[in-house]
Amino acid sequence: MAGKFRFPIGKLGFSKQSDRRNLIPEKILGFVKEKAANQSGNTTMRRSFLLYLLIMIALGMNMKLDFGYRVVVNGQTFGTVSSQKIAEKAILEAYDAIVATRGTDYKFEKASFHLVPVSRDKVETKELVQDKISSAFDGLVSAYGIVVDGKIVTALEVELDGYEALREVEAQYKNENNEAHYTNDVTISKCRVKPAMVVSKEDAVKVLNGTKDAVLTHRVQVGETFSSIALNYGVGTQELMDANPGIEPELLQQGETITVSAPQPLIAVETVEQITVRESIPYKTKEQNDSSMYKGSRKVLTKGVNGKKDVVYEVTRVNHTVTKKVALSETILSDPTTEVVAVGTKAKSTTSATGTMMRPYGGTITARFGASGSRWARNHTGIDYAGPTGDPIRAADGGKVVFAGWNGSYGKMVKISHGNGLETWYAHMSSIYVKNGQRVSKGSTIGAIGSTGNSTGPHVHFEVRKNGVAKNPSNYVR
Repeated sequence: MAGKFRFPIGKLGFSKQSDRRNLIPEKILGFVKEKAANQSGNTTMRRSFLLYLLIMIALGMNMKLDFGYRVVVNGQTFGTVSSQKIAEKAILEAYDAIVATRGTDYKFEKASFHLVPVSRDKVETKELVQDKISSAFDGLVSAYGIVVDGKIVTALEVELDGYEALREVEAQYKNENNEAHYTNDVTISKCRVKPAMVVSKEDAVKVLNGTKDAVLTHRVQVGETFSSIALNYGVGTQELMDANPGIEPELLQQGETITVSAPQPLIAVETVEQITVRESIPYKTKEQNDSSMYKGSRKVLTKGVNGKKDVVYEVTRVNHTVTKKVALSETILSDPTTEVVAVGTKAKSTTSATGTMMRPYGGTITARFGASGSRWARNHTGIDYAGPTGDPIRAADGGKVVFAGWNGSYGKMVKISHGNGLETWYAHMSSIYVKNGQRVSKGSTIGAIGSTGNSTGPHVHFEVRKNGVAKNPSNYVR
């Protein structure tokens, strides 16, 4: 961009400040004579050159004055610099800065620089003039920005309001028992921002209490799943799986690391305090053998009682979430009482109930518990296992035979008591191999498949009764 020169003084070629006193008068006189000769027919121009002469002589006699380039943009003066090159750089660099803010379609209406006399102490730096131009046309406003970890997150007109906003955020976590401080690098600095970024103190507090997106690394703990981890971080399970495409959810292993994209607090306030917590001291259990009791049976002889203690912890929290907890001391209030348990060592009889049942026959299931239809007047009270006549039927568990014989529509039937009001029934047998009062072992043969009583074909009708009420055998058979 071309400069506009009010005085063509650049032709004088001044070099060092130290020789200006001797050089200026002679050069000025020669220059003025030359110009006056070229403009001899023009009285007005002669008067102008006379004026120039007087100014330049004054400059020569008073070394406090110098020449500089006044920078003008869009009709507004932004200062004077020492050279044409510096003036050009100030304008161009300011323009680049403005375009970066307002967009490439922005243009200066007019920009120029002019050679003028200036007091030496009034000559400004390129950076200062450039900043003045940028500030005038970049569309930004001066404010006080709250800077978090090097980034301006919000701004206020008044610096004091910024500090008050920070104190309000901190006060949400601080109390008389703790110390509080920001874990982020938080500062307030004068800056230039877009007008929309300047907010009230109340809105600044809302911004500081907000969140930011963050990518975290989580190490999988025992028992954790994608669902439980997602719930803990407040993200969707599918979102978590999408962020870890190389990991099969069913094969998630303890110690494995996964990536979690989750919102985190924009600003973190850490508090440290000491608290006293009353805790239980778990009691221990002592076992002693008892030969009068069957194996697998247990009996509490002395009931255990937890002790109590007061523990002083130093607790560190970040935005109310505990991040560290260290026990400093503890005071025992009461000792725990050991629980004493008698454990049976006597071998069980093979005819005793084991507590689990097996299928009485491995044939095809032709009717399930609860099914209804024309074959039964009411819901089916057991499960039917079909098979060839004569195949063996086995006891579902050890116990005592309490019935063996004919029982109306059940035909030939066996009932076995397993204790505690639990019985199993086996109906429609072709043959019965046990007798009433006999003790039987789990899996022993008690009869054969048949079709006696109200039956449509060879099978065993199997029931489980608890205190006389029919239960779904599927809930007992393993």
